[in-house]
Amino acid sequence: MTNDETSESRWDSRYRENPILKDPSFFLCEHYKHFPPAGTVVDVAGGNGQNAIWLANQGFSTTLLDVSSVAINQAQEFAKKKKVAIECLQHDLEKESMPKGRKWDGIFVQLFLDRELIRSISESLNIGGVFLFAHPTRTNLEKNKHPSDRFLLADGEIFTLAEELQKMRILEIDESWRNSGRYEAWLIAQKIET
Repeated sequence: MTNDETSESRWDSRYRENPILKDPSFFLCEHYKHFPPAGTVVDVAGGNGQNAIWLANQGFSTTLLDVSSVAINQAQEFAKKKKVAIECLQHDLEKESMPKGRKWDGIFVQLFLDRELIRSISESLNIGGVFLFAHPTRTNLEKNKHPSDRFLLADGEIFTLAEELQKMRILEIDESWRNSGRYEAWLIAQKIET
């Protein structure tokens, strides 16, 4: 990213070049049942809606957060075509953490790394709410060029981050090669107190 290129313009450009709705995340499809049934769920840095739309189809009241206005517009169009309702919020997580005053029953984050966001995630969850997180670690570079090292978790770092979670109980945590072909850390945690 150049000095005068913003995160928004970079992602806008990427979504303009590739306006395709991909399949939902394998991790999400395997673990979404940890979310409270028919609850409120937010897909953080959710791009053009592949996971948010899928969650809405499962009966969740779904919010999509993304920095890209192009991705947000595409998500709204894709949701309309799929006949589901999703709330779309353009939000730059590099400038401000989660939207103030909002809480959800579930938070899904994949392929977006903000360690402070992880540490403070309980502030955006209702009691009993669940956090699903998946992100590649440095071992991923053994077979994949991307994401580059600066955007990866260190191997084993997910265990340290999990220990730093406030008011949360760890339900599942591990690192492994996944069906996606990436080496990812997976974390599932539930908020247990205010």
